[in-house]
Amino acid sequence: MVSSPGSSMRSISTAVVVIIIVVIIAIGVVAFISLSNKHQTTTQSPTTVQVVIEPGAFKPPTNWNNSHIVSDQYYNPSVITVVVGVNNTVLWKNEDSVAHTVFSETTPAGAPAFSSGQIASGSGYTYTFTVPGTYQYYCTIHPWMGGIVIVKSG
Repeated sequence: MVSSPGSSMRSISTAVVVIIIVVIIAIGVVAFISLSNKHQTTTQSPTTVQVVIEPGAFKPPTNWNNSHIVSDQYYNPSVITVVVGVNNTVLWKNEDSVAHTVFSETTPAGAPAFSSGQIASGSGYTYTFTVPGTYQYYCTIHPWMGGIVIVKSG
């Protein structure tokens, strides 16, 4: 059986279209993974997780009811999970225009409390978690700001 020049060109065209589709899908998958990781735990090194104190976090919410609000609007991400021995150091970076704190409200049994003191604008506070469990924290200056660190065993 002899193929015609038109048949050969159709095969090449089909192959090119398939390659283009595969490349577009691969780019889409990479972009999706990149965007979905943006709002999850971000790391600045393999062992440190960064939480950003967001600009404007000092502004109290409307109708605030004196509770700590766990929201990415204040600490971003507001809930993180770390693993002892893997990425259990957390850096809170203050990108707001005023000072903030990171103060433990609850800690697991056997875990020490932690307190940053005032974190000036542009500065940070680092703490390394060594006891698994759930830690709730807030800003003592702006008590509506709340966050959670979940620490897992390594």
